[in-house]
Amino acid sequence: RINGAVEPLHFGTFGGVALKYLWFALGLSLSVITALGTMMWIERRQYGNEGNKSDRFYNGLSKLNIGVCTGLAVTTAGLFVHNLVYWGDEADRMRSIAWTYFAVWGLAIVYAFVRKGVYKANRELIGVTGALLILAAILNQTMTEIPVGGFGNHTPTLIIDVTLIVFGVAAILIARVLPKARP
Repeated sequence: RINGAVEPLHFGTFGGVALKYLWFALGLSLSVITALGTMMWIERRQYGNEGNKSDRFYNGLSKLNIGVCTGLAVTTAGLFVHNLVYWGDEADRMRSIAWTYFAVWGLAIVYAFVRKGVYKANRELIGVTGALLILAAILNQTMTEIPVGGFGNHTPTLIIDVTLIVFGVAAILIARVLPKARP
C-alpha cells in the first residue's frame, strides 16, 4: 500500500506534463540548495574560524559531500539511460534499477575520493550528468522511433527530450565555468 502511494511520486507517473516539470524543478532546486549549503558549511569551517577539525577531516567531508550530492545527479541521469537500454525481463526491471542506482552512486562517491581536488571532481561529475541527460534524449528518440516533428501523441515525450537536452547542455556549460580549484 505504501509502495503504491510512493511509486507515482518517484517515477512521476501522475498528473500532466506541467506538474511533472514543477516536480522536476522542485526536486532539482532542493538538490542544488542542499549541495551548495553543505559545501558552504564545510568551507566555512575549514577556512574560517568556526571549525576545530583538521584539514584532512574537512577535505574528506568535502569529498563525501561531492560524491553524495553530485553523485545523485549522475545516478539519476544514468537511470534514464539505463531504463532505455535495459534488455532484461520486465519482472526484474526494478531490481536492475536498484542495482544500477547504488552502483553508479557508489562509483561517484569513490570517484570523488580518488580524484585529486574536490572542485575538479565536482566539475567532472556535473559534466558527466549533462552528457548522460543528452544521451538519454538521443536514445529515447532513436530507440522509440518518435517522429522528430512531434506529431500526434508524442508531443509530451518530445518536449521532455528537448528539456533533457537543454538541461544537459546547461550542466556541461556550468561544469566548464566552475573553478578547477578553490579560488
